[in-house]
Amino acid sequence: MLSALVAQFGHASFQRLWNTSQPFNVAFTELTGVPPADWSREWVQSQFGVVRAGPLVGTGFAGFVLLVSGISVGLGMFLAARRQY
Repeated sequence: MLSALVAQFGHASFQRLWNTSQPFNVAFTELTGVPPADWSREWVQSQFGVVRAGPLVGTGFAGFVLLVSGISVGLGMFLAARRQY
């Protein structure tokens, strides 16, 4: 990540950032024009792609689950109607 920062903004700019007495967030934003969190997110996405968080269900699987559920309910209703007391 640091090498990408040097490659993008140059050795002299990185050295100013590294040796500054300002808070890192302020110095980084002045150097790059973007906050460190935004630059880091863009760098991670460029290296690894977009990461999706949370559970994801494909439409095919969702349809399959609905089909199996419908068949199960229908079978249950059929068997309950045939039940003899």
